[in-house]
Amino acid sequence: MLPPGKITTKYADVPARLVVEIDTEIEYGENISVETYVHKKTQIALDFGTEKVVWIFTASRKVMVALAGQNWIISDWDQPVDLLEGLSCNVAAYLKKEGVVI
Repeated sequence: MLPPGKITTKYADVPARLVVEIDTEIEYGENISVETYVHKKTQIALDFGTEKVVWIFTASRKVMVALAGQNWIISDWDQPVDLLEGLSCNVAAYLKKEGVVI
């Protein structure tokens, strides 16, 4: 949780424990691939001190989990993903429960 004294309209100067990104329409520029954009953005967050970065890819229905110093894992989005201790997410199950058809 971000301490109240750190909340401003600027970027935080303390790393997040968890970052979750959803790629509905990535704006990455003309001279860079989506893969490069995702990898660079993920690595920047990890280098800053973020513990875990999770990407949800809608077109491929995949989830990527990146932890500093470990191999990044890509799995189907119908598999549970641990977000924080005691908190997990199953994208496909959630969408089904909410009646979202993709």
